[in-house]
Amino acid sequence: MNDEDNRLFINVFGRNIKFLLKNKGSLDVGSDGEPLKGIFDIPFLNVEIGEFEIGSSTPRLTCISADVVDVKKHDVVIIDNIEYNVVSDPQPDGEGMSIVELGNKAQ
Repeated sequence: MNDEDNRLFINVFGRNIKFLLKNKGSLDVGSDGEPLKGIFDIPFLNVEIGEFEIGSSTPRLTCISADVVDVKKHDVVIIDNIEYNVVSDPQPDGEGMSIVELGNKAQ
């Protein structure tokens, strides 16, 4: 997808989000000047460890990469008035989008 298609995809399927950045304030506006959006997802994964299978569901956001360049591990994101911890730096997919892995709700 190109940048225009990515932005359309996020605008159609995304939710408004707000990042609370450690020592940098907050981030709630995208690189296009519009409200920041991300697609919230909690996929179920079946992980095999040796002879054991473990079900795992980890919340994550799919965002425009240019929108989340300042987001880092240990920041917090607010989605639908619920806070989640960012557990790793955003992982770009090479196509202009990034996955932001989230952890338990922030305390």
